[in-house]
Amino acid sequence: MVPTINKPSFIKIGITIYSIFLLIYAIISKQSYGFYIFLRIFIFFSSLYLAYLAYEYKEKQWLIRFIIIVFVYNPIIRLPLGKDFWEFINLITLLLFVSSLFKFKIKQDEIN
Repeated sequence: MVPTINKPSFIKIGITIYSIFLLIYAIISKQSYGFYIFLRIFIFFSSLYLAYLAYEYKEKQWLIRFIIIVFVYNPIIRLPLGKDFWEFINLITLLLFVSSLFKFKIKQDEIN
């Protein structure tokens, strides 16, 4: 019998891993302004989707964490923070996404 991965869990893992790679790339290298705009938009929508999953599966702590990320990375109402502070925020966000990969699990029996 082959174990199956449910669709929300598969999408969550993919989005989280891609977000982790983008954040690592942003932290270890200097990029053009366009990359950081793309990073902001991608992390915004990734966090919005993960906040939705946390709400659906009643993971209140993860919901609050992802809502905070949504507000920080909001591409429309941008926070006027310095470059050094954004590097720190990217690092904190990276740690949160890595942590969510292992701690925020969607169990098969919770799928409707």
